Amino acid sequence: MGAPVPKLSRIGRYEVSSVIGWGGMGTVYCATDPRIGRRVAIKVLAGGYSEDPDLLARFYREAKCTGSLQHQNIVTVYELGDQDGYPYLVMQYLEGESLDAVISVPRPPLSDFLSGYPPELEYINQKALARDREDRYGSAKDFAFDCQQLE
Repeated sequence: MGAPVPKLSRIGRYEVSSVIGWGGMGTVYCATDPRIGRRVAIKVLAGGYSEDPDLLARFYREAKCTGSLQHQNIVTVYELGDQDGYPYLVMQYLEGESLDAVISVPRPPLSDFLSGYPPELEYINQKALARDREDRYGSAKDFAFDCQQLE
């Protein structure tokens, strides 16, 4: 459905150095913020998806939800933008193996390593529960995170 994202040398103010990966909904680039020299990852939504209101809303919801979280095991979102009809999300760049490389290696079951929830899932769960409690009691406080809206 999505049209391929064109080869880019700049996205917003960021200088693109390489493609990290791609999938059905878009491409992720490695780039540098020239103002502070920080490496970032930029997820760019493929063209056809930006024309679908539901998928575009999902992309912005993902950005808003991820951006509202601050945890050592969750990437930090720096910016949300649009360049020539291609919405993009600027995130913390993480060194390491690709997800494909990680899941291709046989490993013991995850349950062997976990005794409860991983910290980042517990953090997200606490945010969602807090939102539910605040809504039930009519508080105006808003965590800008609603798990029920995620697909």
